[in-house]
Amino acid sequence: MHLLFCDDFFNPREPDEVYAAEFAAARAAGFSCGLVSFERLTGGEEFARWAGGPVAGERVAGWYRGWMLRGEQYARLFAVMAERGIDLVVTPEAYAQAHYLPEAFPMLAEESPRTVWMEGTDMDRAWEVSRPLSGGAMIVKDWVKSAKHRWEEACFIPAGSTRERFAAVVDACVRLRGEALNRGLVFREFVDLMPAERDIAGGRTVFEEYRLFFWKGKLFTAGAHDDGSGVWHEFARWEQYAQRFASPLITIDVARRLDGSWMIVESGDAGVSGLPAVIEPGDFYAALMAAAGSGR
Repeated sequence: MHLLFCDDFFNPREPDEVYAAEFAAARAAGFSCGLVSFERLTGGEEFARWAGGPVAGERVAGWYRGWMLRGEQYARLFAVMAERGIDLVVTPEAYAQAHYLPEAFPMLAEESPRTVWMEGTDMDRAWEVSRPLSGGAMIVKDWVKSAKHRWEEACFIPAGSTRERFAAVVDACVRLRGEALNRGLVFREFVDLMPAERDIAGGRTVFEEYRLFFWKGKLFTAGAHDDGSGVWHEFARWEQYAQRFASPLITIDVARRLDGSWMIVESGDAGVSGLPAVIEPGDFYAALMAAAGSGR
């Protein structure tokens, strides 16, 4: 399998420094690797100058590993790579299904907090759509990401909030996400999570959350978010949900509730999902090679 990493803006023959260790680890694990320009891709220009790939007349399977793309940007990448003989193993439809929470939610609903969503950011519509969750606290985000770094101002909506308070939080979320806002708004039931054993610098509590990576519905590696600790022995339980997705390479984030039960937080496309700090790049790509092999 041929892996495509984002290049360095100032040195396009080298991987972006954020992915440099992964690029080296992927090569060491036996994958062939190429580079694409994220800036040119997202700006609508030619972006595949250093993509590499097969010799003339051959085709190889490929996987994009880089910065987050909108669905339409990924579709363009998919089409251009196909012209170059690289067939990305994640189709545009499969990418969108794993990447956008409203598309993924039907596969995860029974293990997830109650969730409602809408396209766009109309405030009257947002108020109406969110009413099924109004009996308790909720959070607001776009179809992919939240502004949780500004938790009180732009993410958390307390139970019983007035329309004015609701609008203030939603508006702050929209403003902070800015041009990066994806498709529309999502409202989710707020759930108290189990704190891990210790806090990290800055006073932010680390909760018992894990990111799980799957190849064709089978777990191949997992790790705790941040540097939190916790005991977990049932990762394979979540394979049944991974198998519902069209994509062969997805992530599922799970967390432990305050009452001790577990839930699915969200899914993601594995190509644009960050590695938890506890997963070494060498271990990740060795596990992916063992699961997927070098071919299709």
